[in-house]
Amino acid sequence: MKTYQSTSSTTALKRRATRKALYIGVVIFAILAIVTTVTLGVVLNRDNTPAGGDPDVPTNTKPVFVLPLDEFTVAQEVNFEEFVYNPSLNAWRTVTGMTFASDAGTDINAVCDGKIIGIVDTVLDGRAITVEHTAGYISIYKSLDMSEATTLQVGQTIKAGQKLGTTSNSMQANAHFGNQLYLQLKQDGKFIDPASVLPAIDK
Repeated sequence: MKTYQSTSSTTALKRRATRKALYIGVVIFAILAIVTTVTLGVVLNRDNTPAGGDPDVPTNTKPVFVLPLDEFTVAQEVNFEEFVYNPSLNAWRTVTGMTFASDAGTDINAVCDGKIIGIVDTVLDGRAITVEHTAGYISIYKSLDMSEATTLQVGQTIKAGQKLGTTSNSMQANAHFGNQLYLQLKQDGKFIDPASVLPAIDK
């Protein structure tokens, strides 16, 4: 006995099959679109994130520097290449910092935004304050007045131009220059010339 299927039934089956295939195609396309979007997001976020750091922290942003004193005379510049006689130590040595001579009690200010990572009083350096900045910079301020009380603390965040202390002759290793600030600057662990990043200095 033969079974015959009407033309209308066959057409309906074909339509259902077509709709099913179309539905499956739409679902697959949507899944592929979602996977592509997520993958791009991960890649772009990875490219914009500093290695080992928070993407919101601009670790590679070059800091903006300001002068450490309002009134001063550059008594000695950096000299990495030659040995210079130091009468206070009676020794020949390279010069790794700039000496800013000024009247006693002149305000010494931070040259850039940063965080204090060291406050030490010694005979050779007087009071020395070390500040860490972005982009691998570290500034070191020596010969601050040790007799002056300070409210600064290690770990404290400071702003460019914020007072760190005042000039004095407390740095015995550079005492022949009198009242002063001895400023050293490092980048990525190596001493550099502060004049290379500070605003133009009228010598």
